[in-house]
Amino acid sequence: MKIASQHAWKDSEYAPRHEWPGDTLVQWGGNGLVLGKDCYTTAFFEAFPDKKITAGGGFIRGEGKTIEEAEADAFAQFQKESSCRHLWGREHYTNGGQLCRHCRAFRGGVVKEVVILGRHRKPVAWYHAYDLEMDSDSKYIRILRLRAKLFGITERPPTATSTDAVIASIFPGTAPEVSE
Repeated sequence: MKIASQHAWKDSEYAPRHEWPGDTLVQWGGNGLVLGKDCYTTAFFEAFPDKKITAGGGFIRGEGKTIEEAEADAFAQFQKESSCRHLWGREHYTNGGQLCRHCRAFRGGVVKEVVILGRHRKPVAWYHAYDLEMDSDSKYIRILRLRAKLFGITERPPTATSTDAVIASIFPGTAPEVSE
């Protein structure tokens, strides 16, 4: 375990109670400020596990009334993450970060960043599949079909629509004949 250098002069009266494995960097504080809807101060303990120890490294933060409680909280979270058979997913992250669907561990830099190139080039999410199945000819559905085409989704509704004619005029040879 490595202890952050500021603890040589600050908070030097506290020593970690748990045996953090390998080159895990740890740091703590007695009154950290947590920003959000309801700001508050709390004792905290932060650990940055080595990439060799856990799946991709990461960041673990424990909070409590005392630094000791915060470390116990962080160590329990570390043990939970260490024993998990991770199933990573992007969820709402587009910056290359992922969350484990089982233990909610976060890992950054695992996958490529999603680059959004303007409103009509925003990537299509899984829930848009339901919208694409609609028989509507609204502006939203037309734009969604264009976005889907841009990202390689080529399935079309069973019957051709006027939307398909618009798509065919933009991308020749991709849409079926319009049925009248």
